[in-house]
Amino acid sequence: MTDEPKSGQVQETGLTTTTEQTGELSATETEASATMEIQAAYLMACKYPRKEEQAYAEIQSLCNLPEFAEDTSAVYRKPVGGGHEVEGAGIRLAEEMARLWKNIMIRKVIIYDDEERRKCRWTVTDVQNNTSYSEEKTIKKTVERKDGRNREIVSERVNSYGQVVYVVKSTEAEMQIKESATGSIVTRNLILRLIPHHIKNMAIQAVKNTRLNRAKDNIQEGKRKIIDAFNSINIKPDKLEKYLAHDLDTISPTEVVDLRAIYGAIKNGETTWNEVIKSKLETPDAPLEPETSELPEDFDTSFDTGDISTHTAPDAPVKGKRRGRPKKKQEGELFE
Repeated sequence: MTDEPKSGQVQETGLTTTTEQTGELSATETEASATMEIQAAYLMACKYPRKEEQAYAEIQSLCNLPEFAEDTSAVYRKPVGGGHEVEGAGIRLAEEMARLWKNIMIRKVIIYDDEERRKCRWTVTDVQNNTSYSEEKTIKKTVERKDGRNREIVSERVNSYGQVVYVVKSTEAEMQIKESATGSIVTRNLILRLIPHHIKNMAIQAVKNTRLNRAKDNIQEGKRKIIDAFNSINIKPDKLEKYLAHDLDTISPTEVVDLRAIYGAIKNGETTWNEVIKSKLETPDAPLEPETSELPEDFDTSFDTGDISTHTAPDAPVKGKRRGRPKKKQEGELFE
């Protein structure tokens, strides 16, 4: 006779509740916890309603601060295929917009957990407008490493360089990194669905303008920061010069801003340097269609974070802006 899974510890921080346990969670317990949390949030929203003009001004002021705009997670730029690139609000900018927009509740619940995988649900709710979006992700409890010594090896493969790469059981610390990376991107996307379009555009442009003005004031400092940043993810100056098609000594303020946005996308697992170069060499095809909330049936929304030290993307593509982007496997990409 198999014992029913037991509930774990419930930890609450602000408006975020995390419930951990092995196996399927008790639906009654989860629903009761969610109900109490949402009721409290709605009461706070009624007592302290959002002031949209004030929120707009505060978001704009934040984006005008060089200290914030220089954050690599503020605005990103990444390739989406066909020679096209898109830019958008990064994780840090989304979190700050949610904080200043107010009355937005963010909740994560672990709904399944066993030895091989963990399934989480992230929900973001505008409690003032009674609008909510959620998304579930299954995170495998494995990571890929070049060295499999002293690790529990699950499988192995040979990459395109003929090197053996090991799929090993993740440690708790590695699992926390994977879960955090997945949750950051999922939460970012859900938050941006709640923020009005004109505010998102204003914030992105304000960050770009602040970065550009900073680069114009001291182009040498901007160049040095770009070199140091890419060097930290093993992308050397000669590769940057190949991307720019000229020496770094003649880098422009606009190129500094573009490279900072690309670095942010790579560092946060949105893209890889190989994908950036590939997109640079491609001839742009037809213009991208307008962004839509409808996705084709075969669109792949899975996410399994990669290793930041290799500046490589997850095994599955991160959701892009091109409508109808087909599901594809990226076998052999990690550690190449």
